[in-house]
Amino acid sequence: MIHLVRHAHAVARERWEDDDALRPLSRLGHAQAELLAERLAALRASRIVSSPALRCAQTVAPLATQTRLHVEEVAFLAEGTPAEPALAGLIDAAATGPVVACTHGDVLGLVLDHLAQQGTEFSSPRHVPKAGTWELVLQGERVATARLVPAPAAAG
Repeated sequence: MIHLVRHAHAVARERWEDDDALRPLSRLGHAQAELLAERLAALRASRIVSSPALRCAQTVAPLATQTRLHVEEVAFLAEGTPAEPALAGLIDAAATGPVVACTHGDVLGLVLDHLAQQGTEFSSPRHVPKAGTWELVLQGERVATARLVPAPAAAG
């Protein structure tokens, strides 16, 4: 099982003057990350992988603290990664058990489109809300079904 998370709400690009990879979560994003950790901790993930971008690592940091797992920063989840290498990396990461993975909206959208073309069954409309989690159920090395778990409601 792959739990593919779009990073939580971040500081707006227009308001950030530094390297975009260093753009952090907003106050709302930190609240979402805490609520995500509560939800995802019960899933007993064997690994947590994240885009190297700070906002992605911050989204799964509370989960890492709760589960005592290390956040592994991986290039295959970086912004701008095409669907095929991202999906291959995710399937490989899930080889040892359930994985929580955090990425960007563009990568997540491309992966979902690619899965639809491969015949994955979707039980939710395909969209990529910030802090939303897509549950991808594997059959062998193929994603058989995909379901969106909405973003947690957090006061900002």
